[in-house]
Amino acid sequence: MVFMHPKGRPFSTNLFIGYGAHNLGELKLQRAAGSLNILSTPPAQSVTVRGPEWRKELANVSSEKLAAPADEYTVTAVYPYFTVEKTITVADNQETLCLFTPAVGVLQATFGHAGARFELRRVENFQMQNQVLERGELPATLTGLQAGQYELRAIYQGLVANRPVEITAAHTNQLEVEFSLGSVLLETKPAGATIRDAQGNELGTTPFTLTGVPAGVWRGEVALPNYATVPVAMNVLAKQTVNFQTNLLRRSFATAMALLERSKKESDENFAPLIEAFSAAVTEDPDNEVAVRILNKTRVAQALMKANNKAKSGDLAGALQDADGALALMPEDPDMQQLVANFKKDIQAQQTKVAADNQREAAALRVSRPRDYFAKLMSQTRHSAEFAEQDLTVHGEVADLRTKLADALTKSFLLKFTIEANEQPFAEGFFIQAKLPDLTGFRRCYIVGGQTADGEVTIRFKVFELGWSADAALAGLFGKADEEKAVPITQLQRQPGVVESKRAEGIQMVTERIQKAAER
Repeated sequence: MVFMHPKGRPFSTNLFIGYGAHNLGELKLQRAAGSLNILSTPPAQSVTVRGPEWRKELANVSSEKLAAPADEYTVTAVYPYFTVEKTITVADNQETLCLFTPAVGVLQATFGHAGARFELRRVENFQMQNQVLERGELPATLTGLQAGQYELRAIYQGLVANRPVEITAAHTNQLEVEFSLGSVLLETKPAGATIRDAQGNELGTTPFTLTGVPAGVWRGEVALPNYATVPVAMNVLAKQTVNFQTNLLRRSFATAMALLERSKKESDENFAPLIEAFSAAVTEDPDNEVAVRILNKTRVAQALMKANNKAKSGDLAGALQDADGALALMPEDPDMQQLVANFKKDIQAQQTKVAADNQREAAALRVSRPRDYFAKLMSQTRHSAEFAEQDLTVHGEVADLRTKLADALTKSFLLKFTIEANEQPFAEGFFIQAKLPDLTGFRRCYIVGGQTADGEVTIRFKVFELGWSADAALAGLFGKADEEKAVPITQLQRQPGVVESKRAEGIQMVTERIQKAAER
């Protein structure tokens, strides 16, 4: 009989089976074990062996042989700048080799000046790792670096140089750190401005030469009391001196210029802040010709804007007056002269257009007034739809024609009308209502006239032919009938020919009276 366990050595015994019980007692299996031989080139700072039941930590390992229970283990070797991990299996009564031979090399970084510091980082998959593997001062020799890509960051007197490094195994890899240095000469007018770097450190006053400046873009600023601070960005070349020169602007003028740029960008037509800003700049420095010119131009622009607003509101005379005022601010400036001349030309064109529009509107109103009034009058008059509208155009003036027409209606030798209404319901117009009785009813005319052009009067009229209904005929004969009982003759039992003859007679009569009045 054989007893076995995955982690124990087998136990076997002979057993005779007979009647009755046979107790073998407690069996203790011996733990399976082997040996683990750890070799490391170069030596590891430490090695850790970890298994499910057993753990061992070793220091300064180049060769180490261990007895270990048979099992699977994770072996971790730690080197100065990296770690290597392996998984091995120790078998029963066998020796297992765990070999560490990482590819390592040496970095020898040098620099020709004392006081330089460095940081070294690993680069993997073209990405620099965050962990700093080593910090120190240059020159430096670093051993035990795993082969691969690195970046060395060197710092010297505030200068920074990043250098890529490739470590080749079994080699001493040389890196000579160099900084591309140049100089910057800074000059200002006026002189004496304080020079500061990007961190705000004061470096001197102009004129001044900065030496030992890294090649590339140097950023800083120059500042002088009561003047605007000027930012500096210079492209420095190695072993060369670059010059920076600037005229410092008084702070009030710089503020005004910044406001002007913002106003242009935002298309802001509020000129008051600009005028205030440039006025302050001119007060502080009366000899600043640029500030004086911009101030005057801004005042001209403000005056023209006011003129334009007046033009839009219809005050063209006021607009021209403001335009002349704008020109008076810069009378000798040809650009301003041309600008104002163009503006005035536009205003005058607007004046001409407005006058023409007004004339057209007035002419249209002259034509529409008598027509609209007559239409409204007829819409409010009983039986209007029964009679046709007539119109005439005659020569003359409306006021004179009104008087003559009233006379023509009332002062005829025969068939005199009675004026029931003689009014001026609208400008250059009149309304006359007249009545002519007869034995069977009465004739009533509604006449509206309007001056539709100089020397021309348009007249619209209707002639109502009304007769008495049967129950009102007798009262009508004596002039005592109620007009509410009068009806259009089309509603009376009369021959169609008689009706049309009557209508034509009335229209002809009124037409002749109008023409007679116009001919007088």
